[in-house]
Amino acid sequence: MADGLFEQLRGISEAGVEGGVPKVSSHTLLAALDEVRRGEITVGTATAALSLLAQTVTDLNKIISEVGLGNITRDEVEDVFNLVQARTIYTSKSAAATRLGLNG
Repeated sequence: MADGLFEQLRGISEAGVEGGVPKVSSHTLLAALDEVRRGEITVGTATAALSLLAQTVTDLNKIISEVGLGNITRDEVEDVFNLVQARTIYTSKSAAATRLGLNG
């Protein structure tokens, strides 16, 4: 599995290298997603500005789909992102992925 959202929120690559991927703030990421949703910026602009990895964009598209389907709320996504970033509660990639609907 490629480095993606979980790694970027933590700033640690799958290989366990601290700083091995560009770290993204959960708050900044959610703000950018909201601006994309509002049509104020494009996905490309957000991707470039936040140095998002291709797998992160794939993960985010799936999460957006899950929110759209009503399977998870934006508030729940924010909570999970913050807990992943804090390296608490959702400390494993599989637990975070399951909670965000990325395993289905």
